Amino acid sequence: MSTRAFGRRHPRAGWVVGFVIGAIGLDGCAPRPLAPLDANAIRGRFTASVAARRARAGGLETTASLWLETPRAGRWPGVLSDLRVTAPDRIRLVVRSPLGTLLDAAARGDRVVALLPRRRAYAELEGDADSLGVAGAARFAIAAALALWQPTDAAWDSALTVTNGRRLSWHEAAGDLELTLARDGAPLSVLRRGADGTDLVVRYEDWSRALDANWPSRVRIEDAAGRGSLTCRMERWRSLASADSGRLAAAPVHGERLDAR
Repeated sequence: MSTRAFGRRHPRAGWVVGFVIGAIGLDGCAPRPLAPLDANAIRGRFTASVAARRARAGGLETTASLWLETPRAGRWPGVLSDLRVTAPDRIRLVVRSPLGTLLDAAARGDRVVALLPRRRAYAELEGDADSLGVAGAARFAIAAALALWQPTDAAWDSALTVTNGRRLSWHEAAGDLELTLARDGAPLSVLRRGADGTDLVVRYEDWSRALDANWPSRVRIEDAAGRGSLTCRMERWRSLASADSGRLAAAPVHGERLDAR
């Protein structure tokens, strides 16, 4: 009977064991291939999510933090604001400071009124894309803030598969739109190409849950030419009582009228 120590192993045994363990570890850490995109599932999730938001968009309000960035001035100090919307075409933004209201802007359809109380001045625009920069200004602003985009059936039929998502293109009054969706159906970005050459990019950077729906909680609007961007961080959306609908109108117009064209 051999008297060799029971624990003695072949000199290569340790290398073999280490190789096997390393191979298993590498396999466990290797990225898993993503499942194939299901175009119908993406459409279904997107449509259901928009429907849930639209059902509650008859009157909403939130507190929003806003900050502007430009290549020359960098990031400006942030400001707090009250944002109120009633889909499909009424929206009001009141920007405040410790010294009072900086801006009170309200839009309904193609009419926009913007008041600058501290300057005792106002601007008023009503018309088409030539005067407002975008046709249906209120509808576009609400669609951007609440992600209430409505691609046509043709847009779905001709949608392209992109990295981890789908891209749809269609035309409406606001201009040519290009919507990029994630695998879960959530909007990632919207590119609006205006007839006047003014292109805007709306980016959805974060989401939150409220009122039994998913809402954008951080939206970044960029000038596609790189001239500046506006970031809006919204707190939890709340229902706006019908009795408060008057809060969607800007304060009475007074003071010097500014030429905003």
